[in-house]
Amino acid sequence: MSTRCRVFDWLDTIHHDSDYTQQLSSCPADNTNPPSRKRRRFNPPTPESSKNGRKARRMSSSRRDGSPSKRSFDSYEDDNENEQTPRAPRSNKHIHTPKSGSLSLASSQSEKSARSGQSSPSKHFNALERSARGVVSRELSQYHPQPPALEALLDEIDLIATGQGILPASDRETYSSLGNEEYWDLKWARKGASSDRYFSMERQSLGYTPSPDLVLDILFAAAECNGNSHPETTWNTEVHQRVLETALRQPAPRGPHLVNFVATTTAPIISEYHASVPPTKKVDFCVYIDPCNDDSNKSASIIAALRDTLPCAVFNHTDHYPLRDRPIALSIETKKTGEGWENARLQLGVWQAAHWNFLRHLLGLAQQRSRVATESGYDSVLQTESLQLPDFLPGIIIQGHDWHLVITSPEGEKVVLWQKVTFGSTSSSKGIYQIIYTLQLLRKWARDSYWPWLKKVLYELG
Repeated sequence: MSTRCRVFDWLDTIHHDSDYTQQLSSCPADNTNPPSRKRRRFNPPTPESSKNGRKARRMSSSRRDGSPSKRSFDSYEDDNENEQTPRAPRSNKHIHTPKSGSLSLASSQSEKSARSGQSSPSKHFNALERSARGVVSRELSQYHPQPPALEALLDEIDLIATGQGILPASDRETYSSLGNEEYWDLKWARKGASSDRYFSMERQSLGYTPSPDLVLDILFAAAECNGNSHPETTWNTEVHQRVLETALRQPAPRGPHLVNFVATTTAPIISEYHASVPPTKKVDFCVYIDPCNDDSNKSASIIAALRDTLPCAVFNHTDHYPLRDRPIALSIETKKTGEGWENARLQLGVWQAAHWNFLRHLLGLAQQRSRVATESGYDSVLQTESLQLPDFLPGIIIQGHDWHLVITSPEGEKVVLWQKVTFGSTSSSKGIYQIIYTLQLLRKWARDSYWPWLKKVLYELG
């Protein structure tokens, strides 16, 4: 075929592509069938001779920018970290630089300062402190007087920090017979088997105590994550998830649990409860209460009815679907070793402030319902008992191996974040036992203190 014929055939294809473009632009938007991610070509096609050159340029550009899968993973990491320094958008255009090949040092430093200032935790905390529904950060050692329930909880955690009673007395013989080589990190338990320092008759009543083999599995996984600088997502799946499962789901991992946990790295805060000053924040795990596994189904039915009157039809401060009808009791934020304490504190502080705003909203609804009932001549729970907000809510920040307890409490419309008590580390077998014991203490608080308070509010609203 002559060159002239090929040109005419090519011009015909331009006409067809233009018609298709007009048809596509006139189609109404259909959200139920989102378009494919693959970008359609609306530019006129080029002769075959130029296609290979364009393909080579695309391949060269792909090699410079990194593989698509790597770029997608970077974006996922940025979304979950929530505090990455903002990056300039990538561009396929060539950037012309001076012949010297370097930019002005002063200009570069200025741009870095501007970018880092946009996400500075200290600036966000400064704004939060001045917000009407903000967060104030203080030292837990300065919290005085403490509510009796909090004081009792912290006293128990202090004992756990010494190793007191972290193993059941019934397993004393098991630990005394452990081999020196295979269980070398458990030598403290083997040597302590002849005394009462680490063993207690009450330990078994609190919950499951993991076997030495299971603890060593977690220990080795944590050593791998820390020693080889694994990302936060790997820590969560290989270490933190396993610790939480051991503490809260054993010995019946598939059975019903009143207190359970779920990963929440994608869970957003509902705007009605947000502190509104800093950007929205997410946390990594939430410990929740499942009303369907309560002895009475009354609470579950009340929550189901209430959801129609609450923002996003959700009984929580986040619209994360698995938590739509399971009230959150405890929230956990995780970071890699030595990374971002200020960012973690900010994320958990903003998240907890939203939790308190949700509880205030519930309490306001209950008080309003009580006034209506009183005016109508009906008895009300609030007539005989003044129902107030809880004294405190616990939270956890994990930095690599180390697990820290923080406390939040209401102060008017604001929230105070009290930091911190370190209660265990996955860098040793003893530290893992201490973490599991403390998590089970917090489960007991959720079951025996927080849930009964919440049920009183629910019964008032029911």
